[in-house]
Amino acid sequence: MPDILCAVGFVVITVMLLFQSPLTELDEAVRVFLHDNRMLWLDWVTRVLNHLGAGRVVAPMVLLVTLWCAVRYKSIRPLLMYTVAYLPLGIIFLMKHGFGRMLSQPGAKIGVIEQYPEKLELFTYIGAGTAYPSGHAANTIVWFGLAVLVIGAALPRWLRIFLLVGPPVVVGFTQTYMGLHWLTDAPAGYLLGILIIRSVRRVSWGTVPLGPLRRFEPASPEIIVSATVTVGGLLLCATKYLPAMILGVIICILGALWMLKVLRQQR
Repeated sequence: MPDILCAVGFVVITVMLLFQSPLTELDEAVRVFLHDNRMLWLDWVTRVLNHLGAGRVVAPMVLLVTLWCAVRYKSIRPLLMYTVAYLPLGIIFLMKHGFGRMLSQPGAKIGVIEQYPEKLELFTYIGAGTAYPSGHAANTIVWFGLAVLVIGAALPRWLRIFLLVGPPVVVGFTQTYMGLHWLTDAPAGYLLGILIIRSVRRVSWGTVPLGPLRRFEPASPEIIVSATVTVGGLLLCATKYLPAMILGVIICILGALWMLKVLRQQR
């Protein structure tokens, strides 16, 4: 039922953003209010805290946590969990370009408002950016949710709740305040992130059959490190910069070859 509600919620928000509606009016009102009530110190605070939703910052941190868990249990299963959680985020990236919603403030700069966009509905992309849904918001749900799944048993309950709730709320505010997203972009990202992390959680990672990958279990330190290198290359493949993407592909190939070499040596 929660999954259905998340899916329906995302569809409702999307439909209401196709034309002028109470949601678009709310988006515009919030944007104007935040512009008229900016504070210099808050500009800099939001600029820093916004990195909590940046995939290039949070994803490597969670990968290190996952690596620690894989070494502890001598298993590649945590790394498989990480990869399964990561891949759907690429779909959100494609959705952002497909929906083509302009950023709340094209060319937004801290403390500087250049112009307000004439349209804020979906499919109004004219080169100023793609706002809907918020990838940063989805990142906070998926990555911090994955961290709790991996090491949650070692954390007190209050810290687990903080990690699940705190970053999404903070990033939702920073994105809106900085003019990078409209208010409704974040809830849409939250709903998609919840769908992803709930799907990952539904798998019994401790017992799920590994198929051809069962030959890597139990995993030696060399296998775990080479697998982590491969996943790290996969992260680089998702960047917007061609040199980084090419480097990512090369790292993925080298990591996979390293894994096969270690496997042959172990035999």
